[in-house]
Amino acid sequence: MRLPITKKKRQEKSQNDDSINMVSISKHVLLTLQQQNNFLINEKSKDNSLSPSKCCYSLDDLENDNFNLLNIGHYMCRYQWQGNFSSPINENLINGIRVLDIGCGAGSWILDMAAQYPSSTFLGLDKLDLFPSSDKRFPNTGFIQANVLDGIPFPDNTFDFVCERFLAFTALTGWQFNYLLNEMIRVCKPDGWIEIMEYRGYENAGPIAQAGLNQIHRTEAANSENTVDLIPQMMKNHLSLADFKHFEKRGPIGAWGGQYGSLMLKNYKSIGKSIYLKLHDDDPDYDEFITSVEQEFDRYKTTIGNFRCFARKRTQ
Repeated sequence: MRLPITKKKRQEKSQNDDSINMVSISKHVLLTLQQQNNFLINEKSKDNSLSPSKCCYSLDDLENDNFNLLNIGHYMCRYQWQGNFSSPINENLINGIRVLDIGCGAGSWILDMAAQYPSSTFLGLDKLDLFPSSDKRFPNTGFIQANVLDGIPFPDNTFDFVCERFLAFTALTGWQFNYLLNEMIRVCKPDGWIEIMEYRGYENAGPIAQAGLNQIHRTEAANSENTVDLIPQMMKNHLSLADFKHFEKRGPIGAWGGQYGSLMLKNYKSIGKSIYLKLHDDDPDYDEFITSVEQEFDRYKTTIGNFRCFARKRTQ
């Protein structure tokens, strides 16, 4: 049966619709993103003005009170690790690959990477829309708002590199992370790489700081289960992954740790207030709490750790 002309026009219009139907998203999503968000899939960026220096920040830059607090954590991690990733993919990124960042937040990692690797394409996915405005995006970037626990809305074997950072520490249970890991592997191409970065927690924390962290784990991360402790073994033992590597780093938090420690404290305060108020029903004693924690950091010389795990998806 031939469709009426009006229906055909509606179908043609829907192909260019600005909205993304997350329920029906399918193998055509990459083409859709290319049309809607300048998310380049089959082309290499022609803009040679993009360079790593445009997204590089020193610790002095991060001291600026006007610096977006959502970005501090990203650049502190990059400074500590001397790079945005640990997987052996630098040459691939230079030549051009597809990258998916799970829990991308404000998109700091994506914008940084997109500037350094203009031939690759980067997609950020997050439950909350904290994405950069369109005028701040590079042409090889795109963003989608979606809950990864409903499934990653892409077909199998879509991306060459799939990464996730700092979701499990406060937001995922063990079984939820296991589900997410399987989804990450599913959308990763054979011989592609999976990388996880998570906070490890405090060492030499005072009683108030440790009690606050324990409460976050109980309330946010599933009944006292510290999901991050499970991640390395989950990845190492996964039958679909090979060439597993695991690295850890620690750094100071608080004024005792100099410029780096002070900036880590600034980052802690930027994310800690919203979590504290959520747990304590807008308790007005937050300022007293954070002052006590800050004093403990210096008294006990507290450090905070993080780790990176990465592995290659096996060919079948």
